[in-house]
Amino acid sequence: MTRHAGEIKGKQVVSLAEGRDLGRTSGVYLAPGEGRIFGLAVKKSRLRGEEYWLAAEHIEHIGDDFVFTPSAEHCRRAKPRGRNLWDMLGLEVTSLGGKLLGTLEDVEVDEGWNITALDLSGKKYLEINSGSDTFGRDAIIVGADAERRLSQRRDGDGRGVFARLFLGESIFEAADRLTRKGKPAPSQRRANEGNDRG
Repeated sequence: MTRHAGEIKGKQVVSLAEGRDLGRTSGVYLAPGEGRIFGLAVKKSRLRGEEYWLAAEHIEHIGDDFVFTPSAEHCRRAKPRGRNLWDMLGLEVTSLGGKLLGTLEDVEVDEGWNITALDLSGKKYLEINSGSDTFGRDAIIVGADAERRLSQRRDGDGRGVFARLFLGESIFEAADRLTRKGKPAPSQRRANEGNDRG
């Protein structure tokens, strides 16, 4: 079974042994060179904002509303390892063949916390090969065969974080719409001007 990493943010973290509320997930951290998830940042309190670290190997189960860890001792005050997924959203994904495939909207992970696919803008889905694909600081570079691995998103519902926020729009479409603030797009303005002349 796989899940989208973006769906984990905001879930309540509970220890099974003590039944304690440990806080809410505030970040999903990737190990870019390894193509896997390192763990989760957990915010203990909304007021003080103290963040704790829960390593992926200490996550027992993730449900619709909760993340379970065997014991509260696994949620430690420590600096998160890796790179926050939220900082990577919107990165360009390009093939070694030099083709821009889209921008990152979410990642799909398996039960072993390995990244198995990328959700890209334009409702595209890319199965990845963690051994040869690079999650860089400014871009994600995938193998030359990536165009063959690229397909329309299987679920077709735009499950990436930006798609959920902007009802299926890509980040660029949403930014354009928000920048225009209700004004017609340039192509629509030209069409309207042509109608005014006739």
